[in-house]
Amino acid sequence: MPALALARSVLASTASSLRQGWYRERAEQQLTAQCMKRRGFVYLIPRMGPPPGLNTVTEFALGRGYPATYGVTPESLIAAPPSNPEAARPGYQLALDGPASSLRKLSLPGGASVGYGTGGCQGSARARLFGSVGAYVLSSYLPQIEKILFEKSLGRDQAYLSALHRWQACMRADKFSVANPGDAVDSILKIADKTSEADLMRRQTALAAADAGCDRPSHLRQRTNQALGKFVRSLSRQTLTQLSDIARSRAKANQVTREAAAGGHGERPRSGRRH
Repeated sequence: MPALALARSVLASTASSLRQGWYRERAEQQLTAQCMKRRGFVYLIPRMGPPPGLNTVTEFALGRGYPATYGVTPESLIAAPPSNPEAARPGYQLALDGPASSLRKLSLPGGASVGYGTGGCQGSARARLFGSVGAYVLSSYLPQIEKILFEKSLGRDQAYLSALHRWQACMRADKFSVANPGDAVDSILKIADKTSEADLMRRQTALAAADAGCDRPSHLRQRTNQALGKFVRSLSRQTLTQLSDIARSRAKANQVTREAAAGGHGERPRSGRRH
């Protein structure tokens, strides 16, 4: 694929890309746990909930199937493994993270940098999936930075803003007051740990259904994707190359994940919701 298309695929989330991300994360956790077991330690894998279903609605695309959902579950708020009673054992942290000599630094656009370790079971799991730990770190951080810049650019896109105003008016008519689809997802995430799973599903499917219904007359996602195309074309050659590299490293990770699942070392794909 051309660099522009590869870069765009990294920044435009869809139900499919969310599912792939879920399986990559699950594979990383499983590979880390297997490595730690070989070294004599127990590594607890966090509950991730079911993977996102194809009916998941994102800011860039409507899902397929019924009911429409943002894929939020109670597990969506869990970002780290649960407290592990073995973590205090001598050698545990070294086995997980590797020695201090394995630390590296990655420079990001805008002058920011992130430190990361390349050793230990976590490093080996990420390297197996992405080809290198550096590729994993780039995949984790650069898209976040570029998405923030893209969101800022939307405030200058008149076609997008007109569509957004139509979408907001439609949502208000349906008794929902949210600024945009991203805000709609955030509003559901805020209650994910404060209500029952049944109520969470009821409230988010109602909001997602209204969102999808308002998207059709407003053409909001069409304008969002058009704006993304303009944004990607404005990126520097270096950033385009980095985003293209991320797309390729994620494709490699997806392949490793499928091979692990086929070999019985991971979960096979099944329908579900975003974690």
